[in-house]
Amino acid sequence: MSARADLDLTNLPRFLLHLEERDAGLSNFVRQLLDAEWEVIEFWGPEQMDVWCLALRSGRRVIRFGIERGIVDGVLLGSTDGHHVEFCPLSYAALGWARSCGALLPLADPDDFRPDIATHGWAVLDWLAAGNDEAVDRISSAWKAYWEQRHGPDQHLGDEWLAETKARGIRLIEKAASATNPSSDICVE
Repeated sequence: MSARADLDLTNLPRFLLHLEERDAGLSNFVRQLLDAEWEVIEFWGPEQMDVWCLALRSGRRVIRFGIERGIVDGVLLGSTDGHHVEFCPLSYAALGWARSCGALLPLADPDDFRPDIATHGWAVLDWLAAGNDEAVDRISSAWKAYWEQRHGPDQHLGDEWLAETKARGIRLIEKAASATNPSSDICVE
């Protein structure tokens, strides 16, 4: 494990244990990334209300793990060129990988899509390394369009509107994800 010299990693083992109590698979994935010499570029916590952040880098790729109020708040994907606000959930890349490889990863509700990153993480990272950043950008844009409609001015219209909005969102996101290029070299878990 390498880390910037100015980082205080004293609490990193505590973070890993804290993460393990909440998501053992994800904690194991972080440990694997560290063992594979992903560099720690940001680490802090615990802050008020049990907030933690760990960002790892390999090449230009950055993955951010966090805990807020004791709850794992997802895994974000970005680049060293981007700012945190430009990061997107790693689950978006997982969907693109799954659709390009024919892996079973159902998208039944865009509000609650949480694939098992611990299980699929390495395959997703290999898929990304094979040059699929544009696919992730398309999927991210589709999800953003869904979120804008989902939380727009019509969101108070009730259950039928919500069901139709989710169905449209799924179609939009699936269309973006299905436009990925399959490659047998990157479709092995």
